[in-house]
This record gives sequence, structure tokens and C-alpha cells, in this order.
Amino acid sequence: EELSALLTTMGCTPSAATIDDVLSKIDSDKDGKISLAEFTPWYAACEKRLEAEMGATFKALDEDGNGVLDANEISNMFSKLRLPLGDGADVKAVIGEMDKSGKGVVSKEDFEAWYMATLF
Repeated sequence: EELSALLTTMGCTPSAATIDDVLSKIDSDKDGKISLAEFTPWYAACEKRLEAEMGATFKALDEDGNGVLDANEISNMFSKLRLPLGDGADVKAVIGEMDKSGKGVVSKEDFEAWYMATLF
């Protein structure tokens, strides 16, 4: 019940089968509960997977490989996601929201912070 409530709070609407599946993956001693000792390695593995996913996504979007996303790459990202982005002012607004250094481009760190904020 607690797992279902947690997932619901996070915006998920898990089925009973999904809850059972998640519980079976984390509950290594099969006592029907998730202890801190069981949760910690699962969470660490999730973080590593997420970090790898963010890195791969950034690398794919960084078309020129210079380590930052410029206006053209941001525009291409939204096109790939099939999300309409208006004129250049819209692209600049997106960059402004993501760019924490104020350099007019999105660094990997900026992208990761934005990525994490959009997930949760």
C-alpha cells in the first residue's frame, strides 16, 4: 500500500501487477516489505541508469560534439520530440530557462538539471 501511495504521489498510476513487479524486484528477502538495506542498492542502480541515460541523451543532442547545446541543437531537440517551438525568441527563452551560467548555451550540467526537473 505504501509503495502504491508513493508512486501515486509521484504522478504514476500503477496497476496492482506493476506494484507486485516492483516489490518483487526490490524485496530480496521476500518478506513483503522494502527495507533500507534493500532500497539503497536499488536506488543507487536507478541513479546510475539515469545518469547514463542523461549522458547518452546529451551526447546525441550535441551534434557538433563541443560539449554544449546551442540554439540550433535545442531547436532540433524539440523537433525530434515533435514539440513545436516557435521563432528564435522561443528558442532563446528555452535556452534562458536551461542555461544557469548565462552563456547563451546549455552545458551538460545545465541539461542534467533540466532533465531531472522535467522527470519529477
